[in-house]
Amino acid sequence: MTTISAGDRLSAMTDVITPWAIRAAVTLDLPDLIGAHPVSADDLAPAAKADSDALGRLLRYLSCRGVFEAEPDGRFTASELSLQLRRDHPSGRHAWLDLDGMGGRNDRTAPFLLDAVRSGTPAYPAVYGRGYWDDLAADAELSSSFDALMATHGGWFDLVVDAVDWSRSRHVIDVGGGPGVLLGKVLQAAPELTGAVFDLPGPVAAARSTLGELGLADRAQVLEGSFRDGVPGGGDTYLLSNVLHDWPDQAAADILASCASAAGPGGRVIIAERLVGSAEDPQVVTRMDLRMLLLVGGKERTADDFGQLAHRAGLAVASVRDTAAAISVLECVPAAPAAP
Repeated sequence: MTTISAGDRLSAMTDVITPWAIRAAVTLDLPDLIGAHPVSADDLAPAAKADSDALGRLLRYLSCRGVFEAEPDGRFTASELSLQLRRDHPSGRHAWLDLDGMGGRNDRTAPFLLDAVRSGTPAYPAVYGRGYWDDLAADAELSSSFDALMATHGGWFDLVVDAVDWSRSRHVIDVGGGPGVLLGKVLQAAPELTGAVFDLPGPVAAARSTLGELGLADRAQVLEGSFRDGVPGGGDTYLLSNVLHDWPDQAAADILASCASAAGPGGRVIIAERLVGSAEDPQVVTRMDLRMLLLVGGKERTADDFGQLAHRAGLAVASVRDTAAAISVLECVPAAPAAP
């Protein structure tokens, strides 16, 4: 058994070229352009819109890392790794690594992590001149790219749906539900339910299309607004999926309180989030925690942290269910009145 030295581990962890070389390849569409038949950098350059010599150098390096396969004659073919980077791969990695999309825009804040740690505030506004949500609201193309990133979470949406007893609900409001994919899965799983997506005008435009294509337009509403200003009434179950981690504690508590007030004494609030301290790989959760700091000033939380937020919102966490993915489902109900 080969033992990796501490020096080699540090070298691998501090490598700055490989992460950006992979992102460059994805942005140039190389995983989609390179298949099972060998192709040269000269042949690829026009389609990739890249300099032939520089492209060859990029491909040679990535072939050393196993991202592509180098042939003896200097041409290149796909590898198992490059297939996962194609646009149509179910992992959705392409959207997250494309430097021309919102995933790449997010990643460009990484060099400013030191500033975020020193200040305790997100780096995104300093890098781009305005806050994350203001940036999305001002640019329809960025907003659409962000929605595409959120849609890649569809792999665990089914797990969230399975973790909740929907027979106790009549009308579900997905707060910050974006393109409506999760609400669509909820309504498909529980045909007796009606529901609504509540989000900003840009995201809910996609929700109208999603729910219509699923044949759910007669059971699903699309409501425009900002949950920072309150949430609409009428629901008995309010769903917050990957919403609260986008916000610092006070804002998260305010959002939760708005949902609790709208749900009323007989309602409930369902939170779907990663949990610090869960069975999930801690590297996944802690990496996302730093990403939240960089981008929006939010954070990943423990189950106890959510319990404290719920208490501030007049709620209590009735149950916590882990799923097979990096997500847990917390059911919050109105807190019992304090004893006199």
